[in-house]
Amino acid sequence: MYVRARAHYGAIVTLTEEGDLVLGLTLDDPLNDPEVAILAAELIADLKEEFQAVAGIAGVELPPPQSASEWREDERAMLRDGEP
Repeated sequence: MYVRARAHYGAIVTLTEEGDLVLGLTLDDPLNDPEVAILAAELIADLKEEFQAVAGIAGVELPPPQSASEWREDERAMLRDGEP
């Protein structure tokens, strides 16, 4: 389900095979700015705290994972925080 987010473009909400909720957000980075990776890590930490989430993941062109195994194994992931 795509949702209208106030502060983030391309927000996606989906459910995994295990029934967990996944929120996906898009951060544009056309210049490969290293600050965007820092922003992504901070955003994951903030969202984990706000929603009492157990894990977060970030990567380039990374769709929301559909299972815990996909979360662990997707090679496009550049940052993982926590464990689903």
